[in-house]
Amino acid sequence: GEPDAMEHLAGELREVAAVTVLGPVPVGTAADALVRAAAPDALATALGPALHAARPIGKLRVEVDPPRV
Repeated sequence: GEPDAMEHLAGELREVAAVTVLGPVPVGTAADALVRAAAPDALATALGPALHAARPIGKLRVEVDPPRV
């Protein structure tokens, strides 16, 4: 995602005890972060409000692995 948006997203997610955030790290003109959670529900619950807060700042892309989650 765009670096400013990714920084904001990571900051929002770090406030959630159920997830761990690694990054963001620069990748070309963008930034990437790895977000981990013990359960899919915890990840979804954390991502919803964090993405809502960060998207107005810039573009973000989320990939979930495994895709069936």
